[in-house]
Formats: sequence, C-alpha cells, structure tokens
Amino acid sequence: MENNKKIEITIIVFLFGGILGWLLIPPLFAADTIFLTTENGGTPTSCAPANGLVLAQNLTDLCDVTIISPSTDQIIKYNGSQWVNVAQTTFSNESTSCNNVGFGDAFICVENTNVNLRSLLAGAAISIANDSNTIVIQNTEPESTDCNGQAGDHNIVALSTSGDCYFKNLAAGDAISLSNNATHIVISNAGLTAVNNTGYGTSCIGTTFNPITSLWTGVLKCEWSAFAGIGINDTLFDQSPPTIATNFQNGTGISITNPSGTIQQFTNTAPESTVCANVGTGSQIYKDGNCNFRSILGSPDISVTQQANTVTIDYNGTLASESTVCSGQAGNYNIVASSSGGNCTFKNLLAGTGMSLSSNGTHITITNSSPESTSCTGQSGNHNIVASSSGGNCTFKNLVAGTGISVSNNSTHITITSTVSGESTACSNLGTGTILCSGGNVNIKTLKAGLGLSISNTTNDVTYKTNFVNGTGISITGSTSQTFTNTGVISNSCSGGISCSGTNPSTFTVVWDKLCETTLGSSNDTVTCSFTAKKNLMVYSEMRITGGTGSETAIRFNSDTGDNYATRTSSDGSADVTIVSTSRCNLYGNGVLHTSPDHDSSYMYIDNNISSERKVGMIETVAGQATSAASAPHKYETSCKWDNTSAQINKITFISFTGTGDFNTGSVVTVWGYD
Repeated sequence: MENNKKIEITIIVFLFGGILGWLLIPPLFAADTIFLTTENGGTPTSCAPANGLVLAQNLTDLCDVTIISPSTDQIIKYNGSQWVNVAQTTFSNESTSCNNVGFGDAFICVENTNVNLRSLLAGAAISIANDSNTIVIQNTEPESTDCNGQAGDHNIVALSTSGDCYFKNLAAGDAISLSNNATHIVISNAGLTAVNNTGYGTSCIGTTFNPITSLWTGVLKCEWSAFAGIGINDTLFDQSPPTIATNFQNGTGISITNPSGTIQQFTNTAPESTVCANVGTGSQIYKDGNCNFRSILGSPDISVTQQANTVTIDYNGTLASESTVCSGQAGNYNIVASSSGGNCTFKNLLAGTGMSLSSNGTHITITNSSPESTSCTGQSGNHNIVASSSGGNCTFKNLVAGTGISVSNNSTHITITSTVSGESTACSNLGTGTILCSGGNVNIKTLKAGLGLSISNTTNDVTYKTNFVNGTGISITGSTSQTFTNTGVISNSCSGGISCSGTNPSTFTVVWDKLCETTLGSSNDTVTCSFTAKKNLMVYSEMRITGGTGSETAIRFNSDTGDNYATRTSSDGSADVTIVSTSRCNLYGNGVLHTSPDHDSSYMYIDNNISSERKVGMIETVAGQATSAASAPHKYETSCKWDNTSAQINKITFISFTGTGDFNTGSVVTVWGYD
C-alpha cells in the first residue's frame, strides 16, 4: 500500500563512563494511523485510512493479500484482485518450444514459455472460415488471366488454362541466333557464310557485306525471288540496299521495341499480377509459387507444429496458466461443489417431495409430480361464495351491495357498510329473566354449554342449567339449589394405585403398580423391560459387570437410537458434565467404564411420561459393592432428557455402550408406575 507520509524515529547517542550507548525513542504516530492486524489469519480489521500511515506486521495484514493454510514451497500469485498462496508446481519448468520451419513470420510466438498464437486476418480477396479441426482460407477472386495470340498460323501461345499461360519456345532458324536474359529474348541475324546460291531462291551477290546489319550493299544482283521464312518480311528486298526484316507485331500483353540498332526487345506488358502475401501478423500460411497454402489442422490439445505443407494447432495439456474458476451465486443452494485446477465439479440434482428428475444429452427436466390440487368448497347453504373450483384454480362470486349496504375494498380486505343513518334499534325483554341488550346496535354473544351445563331455549327464553347426574355413591337433589350426598361405601378392596380400608375412608395412599421385571439368565450386553405406559415411572436396576474391559452403562427408551438424548452428570460430588444430542443417557458419565465384579445399583424417577411432552428423569446410582468398607462407594447423580413429543415411554433398555464387558447373570431391571 503506497503512502507518502514519513515515519520519524529519534535516536539519542550518548557516552557514559567511557561506554558508548544509544537510546531509540519510538515514533509518535498520528491519530489516524492504521495498524493492519488480522485475527486468526482472516480479513484485516481495517484497511483504508482517511489520512495518516498504514502499517502492517505480516503479509496477511495487507488488504489485498489472502493466505489460507500456507505450506512449504508455496508462492503467492495475483489472481486479478488478491495475492493468494498457490503451489509452486503451478509454475513448473515450462519447456514449450515453438519453431518457425517456414519462410514467413512465425504463426506462433513464444513469450516466457507461453504459446501465443497470432490471429489469421482475411485480406483483400481472401475469406477465412473454420470448424472444430480445420481453418479454410479461400481466394474469393481467383486467377482469371486468359492468354490469346493474334489470329494467324504462328500463334506464340501454346495453352491457357486456369489463369496459367504456356508459351511456345523460340527455335533459331537459318541465319538466326537466339539469346535471352532475365528480362528479354534477343533474336539476331547470324549472317551469311557464303554468297553462293545453293538453294532454290534467288542468288544475291553484292559488293560489300555489312556484318553489323547482316546485309549486302552496293550492286546486288538477284536472279530469283528469295523465300521469306516465318517472321521474315522480304517486301523490301528489291530496294537498294535490299532489306530483310522480321515481321513481328505487338500481341496482347507483348510490346516489341528497338532499344538499340537492329536489336528487338519483347516486353510482357501484362505480367502475372497475382500477389500472395501474409496480411496478418502471424505465421505465413502462403507457401510459394502460384498461391500454394498450407492447411491448418486442429487437434484436441493445442500444441502447434508447422510441417512443409501443414500447420498443426494442438493443446497438449502442458499450459500452466489454466485459471478457470467456477463459483455459484451467493445463497444456500450453490450448484458448484468444488473448483480446483481449472476443473469444476457440480452437485447432482436430487428430486425432493413432489418432484421428479429426468435428463438426456442436452438438458435436465424437473417435473412437479404433485401438481396443484387445491379445491375450494364453500359451507353448505344458499349463499356459497365459491363460484367454481377447477384445476387448482378457485373462482369466487363478487359481493354486490343490497339496499342500505355499501361495499368497498382495498388490497387486503373488503368492507361492507350500512348506509342507513339514525340507528334506532330497540331492545325489549320478552321473557322473565335478565335483559341481554340495551338500545342502539345489538351485539349479543353466543351462549355455549360448558362442562356440567346444558342450554335450552323457547320463543322468548333461553335456559341454562347444570347437567349433573347421579354417579355411584352420589345422589343429587333440589330443583333450584342442588345437594350432593354420598350414599355409598368405598370397598375395602381398591385398585388403580389407591390403597384404602374401612367405610368412607378419609385418607388415600398412592400405590405403585409393578409394571415389569426382567432378570438375566445368562450374560448379555442389554437388559430390556417392556410395560403398559403410566404417567409416573420409577425404575430400579442392578447391573452386574463381567468380563473384558468393563462396561459403560446407559439407558434408552422405546428402542430410540437417534441423537435425541441429553444428560447432566456429577460424579462423587464433582462439577457437572453435560452431554447433548447423544444416543443414550449415561448412568455415570461419558466413557466411564465399570469393571468386573462391580455391581451398579440405580433408581430413576420420571413424573411426566406424557406423549406430548419431552420426558425428563432423575437417576441416582451407587457403585462399589465389590470393595470392602475400606473404600467408599461411588455416587453418581444424573439428569436425563428424552427429546420425544409423540409417544409415552413403554420400554426401557439398559445397554453396555462401550467396553468389551457384559451384564452378568442376575442383572435385573424393575419398573413401577401409576397414573
């Protein structure tokens, strides 16, 4: 972080008793100085100062540095917004080598071991197209040169096809010599080597022979006509001096000139104009000659090589700068499971209640398998507000204001208002009881019969009275004031948790019914007692430990093995230890083992064994019967809670939860209860 403010530090150097010393006075920072600090390697508690200095002790104190779980040999790399720690192998020894084996500019340029490919740009009369494996470069204005000679028997053009022209070669005839260089062909008169006429033409004898012009001058005697060969004009032969000249004419694209003396120069005035050039900045695709192009072939891996006629683009997986990061939108249901090394792993879609999923090669279909099934039904009667109900859609009737009524509505409710002014409702007592209303608007509450009451009515009266009936041993008398008389005697034999004796006893004693008892006939790691549920339960157990590493004794209700229990335990008067969201209630702490031949005696009391309530109980456990009076027994006090609000306890199971020991023969569980 850049800041132009300075830190001034004062150092005092002094000499005391021949000893040189110095004193560093810490700087006084401005009030707006920010010290960047982090908590547990997280985001700095402050970043941007309004003024003053910004000081940091560690890399992670800087606002644009995020280092998570650093390890040996890691480096930090800027990802576009933050400096983050990455493995050094991200920048492993890159050995990519790209060579241009052709003649043009390299199609591939290598910078710092990264392979950068130049783009192909279409120039004039060129089009570029591509598919997954091939780039096609096409000349949109192909060669159209057409070569034609002049009419006659001696056409110099041999062939013209596809823009290519093929010309006949020149062959030297009698007294003609041919030579050429890069720009022209020279046709020369090779001269006469004899003046004797050995052929059939006219013998011409002159007095002087000019070797430059290859002509005879002076008196020339010709007995016969000379034969003019192809390209020779002899019409001037009879002149003095006689002249023999070539008979060439300018054809299409050919210019014949006489640059010096008797030398004729043939010039192609319409040379081949096709130009093949690399118009982009990459490797030259044009090879040579008449526009020969290399093919560009692609393969799945993007490494590029250039052969004599081919440029191959291939990704070979060694490029180390892969930076694809997949992240979902913020929220609880991110479809991205993980993103690492440029690879993205997405979560599967699972069909929830009322949904079904199907997929093919291109898409996933989510279907509502439990579509809308709302049905609207009004109460029975003549004025049903529901007009129709079909396909989960409900159509309701409109409200129409009748006489003395106005109807209005807003977005939340409909208001029905009386338009009649001057309310004059009168209340009259038609019966003999207390009047229920007074003048004005009459609002009368409904009378409902409660427990022990009944209501009846006539035209003018509503009567409510007690609704008591005589029960066993009870007589009810009186038409206005009622008298309850005990006419019976409670039997000496009582049940249902009541102990009684004598006639009309005045005291009752609660009696616990024995609901179940289970005694092991052989060793086992569980002891279960099942019974008919009661509101109040008392459980006695004696667990005899045998064998192995001992036993951690615990309790479960109704075979529930889920994490629906919580306990608070004190061992020998020590501080409480709590265990929550566990699968049992421990008698003496989590992981505490009692070993053979110890016995554990415990009592548990539950007074709210009600289906709709969470059940809680107190457990008192005593252990140490296996030792003498020289050792005090152990005492455990446990509070147990079962998080169930749908069932009463009707089965209690003691389990040996950990350890390899069991409950020995004679271990017993007894359950008492009453409502």
